[in-house]
Amino acid sequence: MDTVGDVSMYQKKLEESFPSVKITVAKKADSLYAIVSAASICAKVSVVKFVYLNLGFMVISSHSVL
Repeated sequence: MDTVGDVSMYQKKLEESFPSVKITVAKKADSLYAIVSAASICAKVSVVKFVYLNLGFMVISSHSVL
């Protein structure tokens, strides 16, 4: 997971919420882990599609125009 702010706070909260899952929290995780970078791009594209389909206007992002 990529984070802004205190890494240990996010790590603790996630470990408490998902005790059986190994979670790594790191600053700039999207530049360290390819899967985080891919998830970030997918999330951004999903938001752009949602805005376009539900609000009816184009959104320009750093990754795509839909």
